[in-house]
Amino acid sequence: MNDLTKLVAILVFTSIWYAMTLIGRALFKPYEKLRLVWCPEVRSLSFVETAAASNGNDAVVPVKRCLLWPDHKACGQRCVK
Repeated sequence: MNDLTKLVAILVFTSIWYAMTLIGRALFKPYEKLRLVWCPEVRSLSFVETAAASNGNDAVVPVKRCLLWPDHKACGQRCVK
């Protein structure tokens, strides 16, 4: 292999990895808001999405979505502090 072939191979490889990174970020964009928390009710880990905190207060933030719902919907949301 000459230097030009190596350069082209490196550019193609780098371009493919860059494109895969962009595609991966686009696919996982909806899951960026999820947090992994410990659920004391079920004694297991779960992914939850919380509502936006208002005015930067340290008040309890309500859970909007949880992977353990609807089975454990009335859990009291003690997982989020």
